[in-house]
Amino acid sequence: MARIPKHRPNSSPETKRLAVGYTRVSTAEQADEGVSLAQQREAILAYGAVKSLSFDWGGEGNDGIMVEAGVSGGLPLHKRPEGSKLSRMIHSEQIGHVVATKLDRLFRSAEDSTSQIAEMGRRGVSLHLLDLGGSAIDVSSTSGRLIVGVLAQVAEMGRGTIRDNTLTAMKHKKDHDEYCGGGVPYGYRLAKGSGGVILVEPDEVEQAMIAEACRLRASGMALLAVGRALFDAGHRPRNGGPWTHEAIRRMTYKAKE
Repeated sequence: MARIPKHRPNSSPETKRLAVGYTRVSTAEQADEGVSLAQQREAILAYGAVKSLSFDWGGEGNDGIMVEAGVSGGLPLHKRPEGSKLSRMIHSEQIGHVVATKLDRLFRSAEDSTSQIAEMGRRGVSLHLLDLGGSAIDVSSTSGRLIVGVLAQVAEMGRGTIRDNTLTAMKHKKDHDEYCGGGVPYGYRLAKGSGGVILVEPDEVEQAMIAEACRLRASGMALLAVGRALFDAGHRPRNGGPWTHEAIRRMTYKAKE
């Protein structure tokens, strides 16, 4: 039986020097301000100069830095606009290095990190993280994968902690009738409470109209007929137009809760 030759990735000296810098911010506001992205880019390019890495993979006018603006770290790398390009470049062995300021710029999911790091190891791609002093991590080795795996678990825990804290804060606000953002449901209005806190409180006029809608529905009237009756009686929705089937359904359904 013929022996299958061992795969030796990135054997070309030119490819081994090629590096991709990856930057990411998670919110549109950060992307508009550009502060974090600019800082990440400058740090990566400065590091590349010290390590004699070449970012000349993107053609003329491209400084070799991928910019992922307004993209959550919870989204797997291969599902991000720039991350998908990076994944393809790693798989096709077009580069020898990936440089990021922190691991959580690349991954916040331990599962995503594990699969991508394994692919880097198979393709001979070195990972450089500037918050670890920039030293390349040999992701083809057991110790290298262990280091990155621990960092990925920490990043995932951080994302989960932020989510849990947000849910807890939102529940507290809801339990105390505080405004949580978004549209205000029909039948309610915003009011300023003590200490400048914005509260959601019942609107007496709209609540009376909801009660009338429920009474008409209880009498057997169809949703659209209820809407026409309310409109004819001068009870208009906030946009001034006719009542829709869905608006009446949602309004009367909520009243039963």
